[in-house]
Amino acid sequence: MAMKYKKNAKKIVHFKPSGFLHLSENWIYDQIKDEKEYQTIVYTEHVLNNDIFPVLKIRNFPDIHKKICLKNILDKISNKLFGFKLTVLICLFWDKPAIIMAHFGIHGYDFLPYLKFFKKPLITRFYGYDLSMLPKTKIIWQKKYKKLFNYGDGFLVEGEQMKKKLAKLGCPPEKIFVHHLGVDLDKIKFKKREIKNNEDICILLAGRFTEKKGFPCALEGIGIYLQNNKEDKIKITIMGKSNGKADEKEEEKIRKILKKYNLEEITTFLGFETYPNFIENLYKNHIFISPSITALNGDDEGGVPVSIIAATASGMPVISTYHCDIPEVIINGKNGFLVREKNSEDISLTLGKLIKEQSQWGRIGYFGHKHIENNYNNKKQIKKLEEIYCNFLNCKRDDIQPTI
Repeated sequence: MAMKYKKNAKKIVHFKPSGFLHLSENWIYDQIKDEKEYQTIVYTEHVLNNDIFPVLKIRNFPDIHKKICLKNILDKISNKLFGFKLTVLICLFWDKPAIIMAHFGIHGYDFLPYLKFFKKPLITRFYGYDLSMLPKTKIIWQKKYKKLFNYGDGFLVEGEQMKKKLAKLGCPPEKIFVHHLGVDLDKIKFKKREIKNNEDICILLAGRFTEKKGFPCALEGIGIYLQNNKEDKIKITIMGKSNGKADEKEEEKIRKILKKYNLEEITTFLGFETYPNFIENLYKNHIFISPSITALNGDDEGGVPVSIIAATASGMPVISTYHCDIPEVIINGKNGFLVREKNSEDISLTLGKLIKEQSQWGRIGYFGHKHIENNYNNKKQIKKLEEIYCNFLNCKRDDIQPTI
């Protein structure tokens, strides 16, 4: 068990009803597992992968519609009358947390009814779709978020672009805190990438098969490059999979591009792997391509994919896009290269430049590792997060007034 708290550490509830924790949400666990000043208690409706993401205390409040029992009947009644589960409120008074941390904007809003009775500071962290796609595709969330911005105490975002988006939705800027997601540098060491003994150039792509990841554009860029440089030996590894009908359509696009450019024989699909396996595969590859885009439905990365942070930390040259807060991690020309969104020609040209200048990989990778060490080191970011929590410890709900 990674969690060791200081004596008399205050309690914090991490509120994430949608499940704790999906394999693709390891970055949430990284914010929790190294907390020292606060004792972590997770509130969720679905306990997932507890062997991979262990916490000392997790309270499971099952879906009230799936099981008939006295507790669920009481929760169903209180939820219908007051918009909250009675058992959650009872546990809040029982656990006596000093602060509430809601993960995703939707769950920050879900917690608002409890504030009428449990008067503790509420901090909400936005991640991506909850900030970009949701308010555009479901207009009702613009109204819900205004209520959340009124009564929520603080809001966390990953970078300056994300902060601007949240403020544009109506969140008071003084309530917004930029806090970087970090990676564990004890587990991600620097390794210089170089081609030895005429081996293949190994390229890695990783993520769910969603439109915002830009995989078809990345593969088309590789295909265009190989059309003009047939002598180069390249291998492609794709870590990820479909998750629903929308993702299946994206996978069809990916496979069509592979077929169009005859990339099928040099491409390996690993499916969805655990985060430790992802880190392991970083060191088996030379170049990481992650050309995120804004999807047609408005979905985007919000801040920065943690996969880019991890790849950069490992010493890997990265090709990505001018998208959301990615330029805060990838300093163009120094620890990687940025291209325009949805531009496979740019990716092809940048890949060619990177392959022809292999002597620069060590410098690029080392700069990247130091940049992550200084700005996205999980240990440093945990301390900064706990400092943010401290700002709210003396806050009383009776003193908080709506700002709009």
